[in-house]
Amino acid sequence: MLPQPHYVSCSPRSRPRQLNDVAAAVLVFPKIVKVGFVFGDAYGEGALLQGGKTIGYYNSAAESYGLQAGVQGFGYALFGSGAN
Repeated sequence: MLPQPHYVSCSPRSRPRQLNDVAAAVLVFPKIVKVGFVFGDAYGEGALLQGGKTIGYYNSAAESYGLQAGVQGFGYALFGSGAN
């Protein structure tokens, strides 16, 4: 049986901070660059943080195809909510 998800109720601007407060660990990718013209690639490097300390380094890579042209930079964070 899968554990029930933990939902945080708050305003959209304070949601990341509250998620960080209840997360067991956070995987942060501060900068991912996506480049494409019909075919595209994206790549970024990040760190897994637990208790304010870096416990590992990761990378994210993706490929895509379709109607696309240009360069885009973005970042994201994944919040882990359980020990499992």
